[in-house]
Amino acid sequence: MPTSQVSVRTYSGEQTSHRHEWDQIILPLEGTLTLAVGAREGRVRRLAGGLVRGGESHAFAAKGSNRFVVIDVDTQELSAVDAARAWLDRVGRGRIFFDLDPVLVDTARCAAASSDRSSSSLREEWARLLVLMIAERSVDEPAKARSSSRLRKILAFIEQNASRQLTVAEMAAVAELGASQVHWLFRHVVGCTPQEYATRVRLVGARNAVATTERSLASIALDWGYADQASFTRAFRRQFGYTPGAQRRVEKRSKRP
Repeated sequence: MPTSQVSVRTYSGEQTSHRHEWDQIILPLEGTLTLAVGAREGRVRRLAGGLVRGGESHAFAAKGSNRFVVIDVDTQELSAVDAARAWLDRVGRGRIFFDLDPVLVDTARCAAASSDRSSSSLREEWARLLVLMIAERSVDEPAKARSSSRLRKILAFIEQNASRQLTVAEMAAVAELGASQVHWLFRHVVGCTPQEYATRVRLVGARNAVATTERSLASIALDWGYADQASFTRAFRRQFGYTPGAQRRVEKRSKRP
């Protein structure tokens, strides 16, 4: 293989094994690829890529519909690029899987969309771009630990301030992150937006107050950061599927002798 190349491939459900002399990077577009290199086994799937070093025998299979961007890497060609060489050396020592961020995955999709009608030279350029982006943007273990620590700070801040509406800017300041980074953390770790999570925590606290105190619903609404009972009731119904008044009636009936 004289130069780096990018292509789109699908894989069979039957396990296949082979080896090649060049490094190969696999990025997910659709589905999951089970990949085994020696005693190491894992999956290439959403936000997780795979690396096979040249000369290593590896086995692979993918059930169901699947598509992957495969980069055949000319290591000598990229060896002059410090970031790419350092990343290949770091990940290649013991690890065959690495985390991806959404920007990188989106770029892989762009490369896939144009690969069929691209010239060989353009496919080479896509390959170089993707490898350099992976080297610069893939999330290593220290970065994951830092992200986890910062997310814990934000979650604790939300719990401590659940009775008022919080802005993403406040959450970002607590963790010393940008607003876009906070959105990324919540979307890919928690599974919702920062505001959705904060609203859920706030309404769970308000629901507990409805169930365990005699305070009026209007007072509870104000206690938990709502302008009035009507806006509180709308938010409560959206979250739980019933109103605060219905919650209180159920609680009163359950306490009758």
